[in-house]
Amino acid sequence: MKTAPDNLSNPLELIDRIYEIIDSKIQYIDYQTEMVTSSFIDINTLGIDPSRDAIGRGASITQSIMANNRRILEKISEFSATTKLLLVLRSELEGTNAPVILELLTDNKFIQLTDQELQQLIKRNKDQE
Repeated sequence: MKTAPDNLSNPLELIDRIYEIIDSKIQYIDYQTEMVTSSFIDINTLGIDPSRDAIGRGASITQSIMANNRRILEKISEFSATTKLLLVLRSELEGTNAPVILELLTDNKFIQLTDQELQQLIKRNKDQE
């Protein structure tokens, strides 16, 4: 694992900087979620009755809207999973594991792990200290 940059050699400065990075990433995810959800379409507000319009244009519009909304929900699920991992990193952050957490935040390496793998990696590193 990489060591902390020279200007962050003080453990408290490093921890503060990591909190800032995590909080910034969470803020950005919140923004992305807001942007994605703004394109969510409520079928009920369009006045389309899927049961009456089973044949023809109404059905294809309804299917298109449902596919769009499904993609939106999948994106929200991805955002939620990433936020969960960031919160795990935030809750586990302390002086001894700060360099490891900083390394995981670099290039979003933490996203490749599950929350359990993330906790085990942090714990394993803490036990080695």
